[in-house]
Amino acid sequence: MTRDVATILEALPYIREFHGRTIVIKYGGAAMTDPALVEDFARDVVLLKYVGMNPIVVHGGGPDITRYMEKLGMEVEFVDGLRVTDAATAELAKMVLVGKQNKEIVLRLARHGQPAVGLCGDDGRLFGSVTAQDIADAIKEARGIKVDKRKIKLEEPIRSIGTHMVDVEVAEGVHATVKTMVVEQK
Repeated sequence: MTRDVATILEALPYIREFHGRTIVIKYGGAAMTDPALVEDFARDVVLLKYVGMNPIVVHGGGPDITRYMEKLGMEVEFVDGLRVTDAATAELAKMVLVGKQNKEIVLRLARHGQPAVGLCGDDGRLFGSVTAQDIADAIKEARGIKVDKRKIKLEEPIRSIGTHMVDVEVAEGVHATVKTMVVEQK
């Protein structure tokens, strides 16, 4: 009991600082495979909510994806630590992450006293991206100008609906700033 009080007193400045704020927690690795850590994680997330924070959990599940791929006789391939993902692998990954991992996390949080909602990036088009190839295709369709996607300068894929300015090399040495309007994501 004394140790618990000391822990709370030590955490108090952080509780004050982050009270009412949304915090994003990346959950993966050993914390998802060790049964004791799984329970500790859920309990800790619930505690964060009880002390006034708004936790959002973003989770992995790679080992489960690999296990299901192997069960189904699918080839598991990694290049430089990244999974090679074809359409079938992406479909299986979505089933494991959304249909299994996400649901287990939500149920465990509820068991520890905190109702939760599990979402996937596809739900309501929460997440998505527009790539340089998407922009090149749109320019060709709208203006009839063929643009090499390698000439489109994106710091990173566009991930939100709205207006974005993009630097495009439309001809050798000729740059234009193109206004793109993302109204819907695939």
